[in-house]
Amino acid sequence: STYAIKRTRATITAYLALFESHLRYGIVWGGSTKKNLQLILQKKALRIMAGLDYNESCRGVFREWKILTAVSLYIVECIMIALLMLNNIKTFTHTTLGMLRT
Repeated sequence: STYAIKRTRATITAYLALFESHLRYGIVWGGSTKKNLQLILQKKALRIMAGLDYNESCRGVFREWKILTAVSLYIVECIMIALLMLNNIKTFTHTTLGMLRT
């Protein structure tokens, strides 16, 4: 039904705004030694939003809702930071004494 679709979209939007934004912020500012805890909290949040029992797998919800796990978010953020750093490196071309001696 359209209600179920709208409810799911609203739930995903709320998750992205309220949960994933904090997760990404924590990753960017130094990560955490408790990455497993981040994944556990993320799974708990998804189970609550999807109406799953506490011991049900939420793998299908990650796929269906197209949500990245905490580990995947960490990898994406690392790649994005590496690309930003590579693009900001300035290369200087100048002559050195070694080049003049040849």
